[in-house]
Amino acid sequence: MPAKGQDMQFQRPRSIQPSHGVDRLPDVDEPALSMQADARPQPAQPSYTAARLIGPVLATVGIGMLANGPVYRDLAAQLLSAYPFVYLTGVLLLGAGLAILNAHPRFTADWRSTITALGWAFTAVGMFRIVSPQFPVFVGGALITNGVFFTGAGIVFVALGGFITFKAYVA
Repeated sequence: MPAKGQDMQFQRPRSIQPSHGVDRLPDVDEPALSMQADARPQPAQPSYTAARLIGPVLATVGIGMLANGPVYRDLAAQLLSAYPFVYLTGVLLLGAGLAILNAHPRFTADWRSTITALGWAFTAVGMFRIVSPQFPVFVGGALITNGVFFTGAGIVFVALGGFITFKAYVA
């Protein structure tokens, strides 16, 4: 016990004291330590993780729409022929949108705002399909009769998916 008025000094136990005796930052000329720090993998940002999932899916769906327009028209007609399919796609879109928004909830001044915007769009469309499954059947019926819709949607999906994929993997 120190005498009255004297400060107590904290001493580390011997088992956790540094081997070189003093806490210090590594010197610049220690290549093994600096190389070791660079070799550690950096954690991925949630926006990159989401982009690596969303981009290739959008691009692939777009390529499918462009390559097989009549098949996609038939798929859409069958999907819109029954309310349970519309409801199920609404639940899936709502879940996907909320997952994206939980991973990346902010708008930024760069490409990552595209991820947030897609999250909000998926969430809104999913909620709308769950609340009003008859309306997508009405609107979708009008769209699938238009022969240019799947070509235009395919071009948009390829462009958006390609952009997001490029930013996630290359840039």
